[in-house]
Amino acid sequence: MTRSTPALATWLIVASVALVARAADPAQLDPTLLKKGDLIAVTVAGLAGPDSHPQFRAHVGAKGELPVPRIGAPKIEGKTLDQAARQIAVEFQRLNILPNPVVTLRLVEPADRSKLKLRPIAEGDLLSLVIYDMMSPGVPTRFDARVTDGAIGVPLLGALRVVDLTEADAIEAIRKRLRGAHLIAESVVSLHRAQSADQADVKLGPIARGDVLRIGIASLDAPGRRDRPDRPRR
Repeated sequence: MTRSTPALATWLIVASVALVARAADPAQLDPTLLKKGDLIAVTVAGLAGPDSHPQFRAHVGAKGELPVPRIGAPKIEGKTLDQAARQIAVEFQRLNILPNPVVTLRLVEPADRSKLKLRPIAEGDLLSLVIYDMMSPGVPTRFDARVTDGAIGVPLLGALRVVDLTEADAIEAIRKRLRGAHLIAESVVSLHRAQSADQADVKLGPIARGDVLRIGIASLDAPGRRDRPDRPRR
């Protein structure tokens, strides 16, 4: 009995250390703190022009980051919504993007209630996108795109490979392509996974006879060309 006592004491010490380490993760203990996989709605007043209140959605990523248009992906895991909003507002000021930013965050869906597993973008995922200023200044272009052959179709850009990217990396890939094509120098882009392939309500694969397609067509409002109902068409 005397010889087994030190071993028992050592086991008790290790067990107590492990328990303390687990309890040290505040996001797991406090439901009001943001966690990986939470779906967040971000509103930034004035980001898309005066009097605008654009709202974007994104998931808190595997590194605790939240993609926010124009400022990258600040790490917000373990913070409250108000703390994260203040952090994002400070970043807009630091980068001289908005002098007096008003930022609000709302929890749309907590990670523990989400049907989406936290992972990079995969084949068959349905992505929800918003791109401002693409068709007209200050106007959002909203569309959904299914990942097919590792890519999605983006208006004016064509196919863009996004498979295996995080939401934050996919946003940066779109912004880089828009800048490289001389379309939008500093684009406001939002993207999040809306549905995984195993949740798809359509059969994935090439377009087949009998498929019903949804097609969106918009006019490009560029200098010298403005499509208006009151102007005769020729």
